[in-house]
Amino acid sequence: MEKKLELLALGEDFIIEKKESRYSIRQKEGNLEASIDFLNAIGYYISGCYNSKYDTVEINMDALNKLKRFCEILIDGGK
Repeated sequence: MEKKLELLALGEDFIIEKKESRYSIRQKEGNLEASIDFLNAIGYYISGCYNSKYDTVEINMDALNKLKRFCEILIDGGK
């Protein structure tokens, strides 16, 4: 029950979209995204840096950890 409540609380910060063979999870406010495929493999990405004048983009580690935790609970089924 506790993980399900944590999932709901974390989920407020993300937009989830079903794609062809995966789910896309992205921050409502930020540039981090994740993808979960039908095998429950998770990939993490930074979006919106295509036209950046910089060669690198800083990763907000707190936000990444939050996204990571959210995805892990999703594939674990909230058990």
